[in-house]
Amino acid sequence: MKNNGMTIIELIISILLISLVMLFMYKLLSNITFEKDNDYLDLLNQEQRVEIIDTISKKILTSEEKITNIEFDSNNIFLKKDSIIIYKLTKKDNNLLFMDDSKLLNNWNIKGGIIGDISCISNSNIYECSIPIYTKHKDNTKSVVNEIIIDNNNTLDDIVLTFTI
Repeated sequence: MKNNGMTIIELIISILLISLVMLFMYKLLSNITFEKDNDYLDLLNQEQRVEIIDTISKKILTSEEKITNIEFDSNNIFLKKDSIIIYKLTKKDNNLLFMDDSKLLNNWNIKGGIIGDISCISNSNIYECSIPIYTKHKDNTKSVVNEIIIDNNNTLDDIVLTFTI
């Protein structure tokens, strides 16, 4: 007797093979989509960092007031003439606020990242201030494990400002 049909075993194996191929394709497409989203956020952050640095640089360079002193804490950079604050860069929530003595000049919201503590180092009359940006990228995170801070900052996303007084 000739049987031209499929057995239940053949049907199950066919469905299993199709399922494995579909699972592989789903993983591949979800990784591509995740990378595309991260690339888009990286591009936006890069453009924003350039805008922040350019805006602050231009404002200081075109200012009539000469900066004579720089002070900072983990949330602020104070650009002063003698003891008077001329400009202030402040970290608030996930925003960077750039102010002069009387008003807000710019407010930048950092998307896809968290702003770390501001730090500055000086060498004579040159100050380099760094504002770390921790993104969701696996190589650029800050976390606490067993009460120990793991600071895995790749500095690629950081905002670095250099001032000469």
